[in-house]
Amino acid sequence: MTWELYKKFNVWFLELGTPEGIFAAAYSVATMNLACRGDSTGQICTKHLKWAGDAVGVAFSHSKEEQMGDDPRKRLPRHCYPNPFNQDADFFSAVFNYLAMFPEVLSEPDGLLFPGSAESQTDRFSRVLKQVVKDKATVIQRQYTFNPEDIGVHSWRKCAHTKLNCGSTSGPTSAASCLRGGHSLGGSKNVYVVQEKASDEYCGRILSDLDENSAKFAVSYPDFIPIDLERSICGGVSDSDYNNRKKEVDADVAKALDEIFGKDNLDGFPTIVRFLVIGLASHLTHREKIDELLPSDSKFRFTPVFTSLSVLTLKQHVRHALPWEDHTEYFTKATGLPPHVINFKYYEKLDAKLDKLPQLWEKSLDDRQFNGNISLTQMRSLIKEDESFKAMARDVATMKRAIEGGGFGTGGNNNNNTSQPGDVIRRGLYNHHGKWRRVPPGWKFPHLSLQNMYQFWHCGDDQSAQKVLPMKHFDSKDMSYLGRRDQINLTNVRFLMGLIDKTAEVKGRPPKATMTRVEANACFFVGQAGIDVNAKTPTGRLRIKGKLTWSSVLRLMNNSNKKKKS
Repeated sequence: MTWELYKKFNVWFLELGTPEGIFAAAYSVATMNLACRGDSTGQICTKHLKWAGDAVGVAFSHSKEEQMGDDPRKRLPRHCYPNPFNQDADFFSAVFNYLAMFPEVLSEPDGLLFPGSAESQTDRFSRVLKQVVKDKATVIQRQYTFNPEDIGVHSWRKCAHTKLNCGSTSGPTSAASCLRGGHSLGGSKNVYVVQEKASDEYCGRILSDLDENSAKFAVSYPDFIPIDLERSICGGVSDSDYNNRKKEVDADVAKALDEIFGKDNLDGFPTIVRFLVIGLASHLTHREKIDELLPSDSKFRFTPVFTSLSVLTLKQHVRHALPWEDHTEYFTKATGLPPHVINFKYYEKLDAKLDKLPQLWEKSLDDRQFNGNISLTQMRSLIKEDESFKAMARDVATMKRAIEGGGFGTGGNNNNNTSQPGDVIRRGLYNHHGKWRRVPPGWKFPHLSLQNMYQFWHCGDDQSAQKVLPMKHFDSKDMSYLGRRDQINLTNVRFLMGLIDKTAEVKGRPPKATMTRVEANACFFVGQAGIDVNAKTPTGRLRIKGKLTWSSVLRLMNNSNKKKKS
């Protein structure tokens, strides 16, 4: 499999929009970045996602050829780096999306990132892969000249090695490549290759799809840096001002993570928080691309990542830096950089200066007058610096904004309330062919996990263009155009949410009329005890209530009641 086809698969997985598609994208990117077997990806524990400097290092002490975990080479961490330039291969964005889709994974810090046996998770990925290969077989054959029957889970590890060793003659050493992929090197070489940490960092940057033949190979991780870049470059930001602003933004980030994953989960798993911060920054960096790929009815759109306005507001603070930029001081020093990458930037500066020489020479000729008429360049400079001209420009800009915003009406009427049918008029009401409803046109009843449904029930969607009120305000009239089935769904969901609310109230966390997502999560974690379903599946596996869809919970409760009656 080629590298471009691998990235295309990640796009196709995301375009599915289903929870399985979100899982497959994360599994794909994790397998490729770690250059490991599919079964090894299934062995990653959530606690392995520890942030160290400017990357995450995942160690595979146990592997196919080393079952005991005694080989010092296998304990070397494999470093994974963010890629703020390309969403298709970004490890942090893909894994963050997966965790946001399945927040219950964080309730078990010592558990697996992809819960279940390694074989079952490989089979799970394989099923999604086969579905996509079947749907895209013609494109794979014609555009990528590849036989679809040759594509399997094993293709990811082979593609990773091709990327490491065939992209450039400046690639990592053979020892580093073998270590990354878990290949045997022979016992006599262990003492020497165990020192290949920096080379593994180099491998990590390559497998994150950063171009080793570009100066951008040295890019930092994305982070929340609350600075105005122009003021910072001019020296207009003091350390005290920055620290105060940083505390405010960090508090907003912490609130957003609490809304997505639940404060109780994060308080019990503090080592994961830094990874989630970088993951959220990576997600927001690629937000436009993700939003473009996801179908409109994707369940991922009903998670707080897409429904909470406080998440999207943080995008203005997301920054990444390169080593030669002034604001790089706010980031940890970059690792895994070969010296030649810095030279690329030096050459770029030389090229830019050479390109500007003709313009500089022409400008000097234009400014050659001494006491004669001023040149056009000098005239522009005088106009630009004159205060009266600046005031005129501001007045014109104000008038332009007023005209564009409808501030100057026609015919003496300044009423700007001219919304068309179907637009939000006020108080969350929408016009459906002359009837007012609390749901926007085209809205579909969400079949979410129990935790996400509880949030949507109490908090709604305040981030999208079509604001949706909390579902607890809906009635059967709002659902009448959707059909009888969805009217019944609303009744069933109201019943389940009522059970959670009552239990939360009994346990000292009563739900409020208006709740934040953090408060809704707190009520859910306490109130889910009111959902009476068997704690284990028929095969003996632990059943996580928050992971089940609300319809599955209702079915399990009905089945349990039937057994009790019989």
